[in-house]
Amino acid sequence: MTAVVGPGAVGGGSSPRRTPGFAPSEHVDLFNMATDGAVYCQGHLLNERLGGPGAGPVGAQNLTAFPQKPTNSDHNNGIEEFIKAATRNHWFRYEVAIDYVAGDAAKLGRRVRLRQGAAALAAWNNLATGFSYAARLTARWEELRPPGHGQRLLLRNNPPALTNGQAGSLDLKIPSPTEFVRSDRRAGEYPQGKTRPWAHLPLFKGKHEAVRSVMPTGGNQPPGAARLTPLQGRTFEMSQRRLGGMAASVGVTRNANWDPIYLAGYDHYCEGQDDARRGLPLQAGKLGHNYVKGWNDYHHQHPVIGWLRQGMKRLLGQ
Repeated sequence: MTAVVGPGAVGGGSSPRRTPGFAPSEHVDLFNMATDGAVYCQGHLLNERLGGPGAGPVGAQNLTAFPQKPTNSDHNNGIEEFIKAATRNHWFRYEVAIDYVAGDAAKLGRRVRLRQGAAALAAWNNLATGFSYAARLTARWEELRPPGHGQRLLLRNNPPALTNGQAGSLDLKIPSPTEFVRSDRRAGEYPQGKTRPWAHLPLFKGKHEAVRSVMPTGGNQPPGAARLTPLQGRTFEMSQRRLGGMAASVGVTRNANWDPIYLAGYDHYCEGQDDARRGLPLQAGKLGHNYVKGWNDYHHQHPVIGWLRQGMKRLLGQ
């Protein structure tokens, strides 16, 4: 979504709608079933106060299902509050985009069944063909040369940038709903907790890094620039289970005295390797990150063996 925003050219947006068949709200419901309640929200790409719609076909493009924390709050604190304040007296070209990637439908379905039961999953037949989720949000802004008296800047006219104006970008990585960490497991997976502001949140094992660049090339900063929250950038921190899996992947000798969660991650990786070595396909009840990584790593390390086993099974009709 791209817009030109400035004095008198903001507003007119709408809040998210929850109507049958509206894809963003249906994905929120699905992802919340796989997590602990209201973790996901319908997030605006173009903020409601900047004219972003929340209903209809355009609203379906402008809304996406992503975590309230950290994604929605990082988006708001990282740029939206600044843009909303700065557009009172300054003009900007503002662009927000989402990258979607394919998710693991079997793993998501398993989480829904464990939390809600098979009946809830039956309502989501689209899982049979997979699902996609928002994996990255990028926002870019560029201050524009103000219009003359009585004029208005329009996106279709490609208004020129202001010399020495403000510009910058925000890049947020968004974890999959299958990376959610249950509340009763967070202390074990992340014993250090949240270590500092803008640190990795124990809510998800997946990456939710945040990187912002701001380029004040001279001149006065627009009003609101001082409110641009200091962003050190979230960095990815591995959970104990994933650290255990990594130890197994590099050949560290197993130690029965390790932390139980760390040890479980180590063993899950080895289970994946063992099943691959025995010529078994990925097992439906073992879809964790470490197990899948162990299985895949074995085939990457021994591709000829894997091809021969699969070929023999096809010849035998298995």
